[in-house]
Amino acid sequence: MSADSGSFSSEQERMLLKAAIYCSTVSCFGSLVVIASYVRFPHLRGFSFMLVAYLAVADLGTDVVYFLGDYNTGDNICTLQAVMRVYFNLAAIFLTVVIAHLMHAVIVDRNFDVEHEQRKLPTYIIFSWGLPAIFAALPFTTGNYGNNGAWCSITPGTGSYWAGVMWIFVCIFVPCWLAIGYNVTVYLTVNRVVRGLHMSHSMSEMDEYSRRTHLKQRANQNQFVERLQLYPLVLVVSWTWVTIYCFQAMLEPDQHIFWLAWIGYSMCSLMGFLNACVYVATPSVWRAWTGGHKDDVIGCGLMTEYCGGLCELQRSSFSSWGRSSTSSWETDMKEAETRRSSDVITEKEAAEDTKLLDSRNERQPPHHVFKN
Repeated sequence: MSADSGSFSSEQERMLLKAAIYCSTVSCFGSLVVIASYVRFPHLRGFSFMLVAYLAVADLGTDVVYFLGDYNTGDNICTLQAVMRVYFNLAAIFLTVVIAHLMHAVIVDRNFDVEHEQRKLPTYIIFSWGLPAIFAALPFTTGNYGNNGAWCSITPGTGSYWAGVMWIFVCIFVPCWLAIGYNVTVYLTVNRVVRGLHMSHSMSEMDEYSRRTHLKQRANQNQFVERLQLYPLVLVVSWTWVTIYCFQAMLEPDQHIFWLAWIGYSMCSLMGFLNACVYVATPSVWRAWTGGHKDDVIGCGLMTEYCGGLCELQRSSFSSWGRSSTSSWETDMKEAETRRSSDVITEKEAAEDTKLLDSRNERQPPHHVFKN
């Protein structure tokens, strides 16, 4: 993550710093929205949302370092800025890995025991907050922290040149792209599992009420999977350009491409904002801020806020599709009765509602709820 001071003019370096500051300001706002949501709304303090709040704190730490300004190599503030950039960037990246791991545990491994996952919290904290500290300490061994033109970071300009290049990749880009590879693999697996659950149930064997419930659940799970795909996409969008720029700068140390650096560092600084956009798009968060009701989701343990009806779908693999919450069953019955009394109704709708209402005496609403 180096923009060597001999590669760009002073004006170009100021433009890079301004772009990073502007984008970081937007990201700070997004991260603060996530943190404020966690503090303000008690029902958004589940274990999974706590991890997203940690991610927002890491993003906030990454953004704040740009406001420290531009200092000379050797200044304590320069060293602090450099270490914070490496540390908080890695913490944010590793937290996305933890979130992906938990999604795999819930959806693929079907581990619905929230207490079991909460007992692993110290391990997750060591991985996401402790391991980055080790990586951040490595460049000290060769003296490769210093001013790289626009700000302070790991730089080949101090200490050993090739050691600086090595630390840039070992401490930033290798962990980043390994995380991206893992996250993409997990989300593809989740997508396959969800699609497989849909295919494992034949709608022809369901009664009318169960078919309607299944279609509603399928829509929820499709939205969930689509939203999942945004998390690795944020990492890819944020880090692709800056990775390309650093490879180009390493191969052509005397001909750094300014526009590539500008786009790369701008997109990297927007990661907190993009993560916040994915978070706010979660229905329970959106409804909390817009005055809607808390999600009526059957508890499935760890990832209730994310998976919506997914855990009900998973469990229904071992039970009848006719089961659902009492409130949903009664709601559909009331809707059918309302349509029956209405003058504006098609023959097909009338036939479906009659069939549904006739099954009322044969079907009792369930009294069980999957709890955390």
